[in-house]
Amino acid sequence: MSRIVLEAIKAPSGIIRLTIFTLIGLWEAAMDKDQAIELTLEQDFNLRTFADLVQQMSLEQAQKFLIEQHKLMMLREVMYRDLLKHEWKLDVDFASL
Repeated sequence: MSRIVLEAIKAPSGIIRLTIFTLIGLWEAAMDKDQAIELTLEQDFNLRTFADLVQQMSLEQAQKFLIEQHKLMMLREVMYRDLLKHEWKLDVDFASL
């Protein structure tokens, strides 16, 4: 899954330049620089506990759970996008420019 990240730079002329990255591209760039991203000890423990829980689920339970988790990820993506748009003041009507 590819997520989009916007980078907004306001030029001296007042024009805003938007650069679009995908998280996959950012991840690959980070890995190229040998900047390994690792989980904290607590996150690692939570992941192992979660893996044990999933192993005990039926196929139907796991499929329903996966669909719900995907929906929550999409909602979180919308929330982050809207938050960034607001913080970066990108919620401007571009038709009026």
